[in-house]
Amino acid sequence: MSDSDSWRWIHDLPPKWTPPQEVCGPAASVVTNIVILMLASDVLGNDAIESVGELQAESARFNRWCGSEAKSAVSTEELFLRNIAYYGLARCVYEAWMEFSTALEEGGRRIDAAIEQRRMLYEAIVRARVGFIELRTR
Repeated sequence: MSDSDSWRWIHDLPPKWTPPQEVCGPAASVVTNIVILMLASDVLGNDAIESVGELQAESARFNRWCGSEAKSAVSTEELFLRNIAYYGLARCVYEAWMEFSTALEEGGRRIDAAIEQRRMLYEAIVRARVGFIELRTR
């Protein structure tokens, strides 16, 4: 098998999410930038802030794993697939955040203006946090 044949799988990968410009900086990590965006908004309660912190921690653990243990634990193809899944989870959090913040603004920032969107955001954060753990430990 030639070197080009061993990389043929790369053409079959699902597309990776391309994050919007607003979460491409200031940090190198998209998840960190989503976290910064959410924390800078001053509309999250302490329970959500705690969950966002846990999300950031698991994102950092996944990225640390990718840079060390993953290189000997999984194939390059598997690492690519897990990275695509990581971005998919980040996308879900970002989209839930945008829905929540938009509904909150449209509702005049009233506490009852975005109850359903807040619940969906919290669920997206938890799913992403658990997903980051699973991507690293399965």
